[in-house]
Amino acid sequence: MNAVDTAIDMVCARLIGDASIPLKIRTRADVSDDEVQELFSAIDFLTAHYADKDTVPKRLALAFVDVYGSFRIAEAFVGRDAMQRFEDIGIALQDKADALFS
Repeated sequence: MNAVDTAIDMVCARLIGDASIPLKIRTRADVSDDEVQELFSAIDFLTAHYADKDTVPKRLALAFVDVYGSFRIAEAFVGRDAMQRFEDIGIALQDKADALFS
């Protein structure tokens, strides 16, 4: 497996996998800053890799479907600070998706 495949696997695992960050949020499991940073780093790597290409793999694109919505959580469910943290992550992911796909 090469670095691109590893990065795609990381993004898919963190965004749509069985132990994804959105799933952890909804089950109130801990979401560490390290796993968020690993996700961001993988996306940044892929953005650079695909910058001069016209297409990206379908499963990478699938991981970003409704990415912002996956991080919009009611304050009553997680509390104000956590809600703001997750919303900020969602906004950052939306911005990163824009950079990746444009």
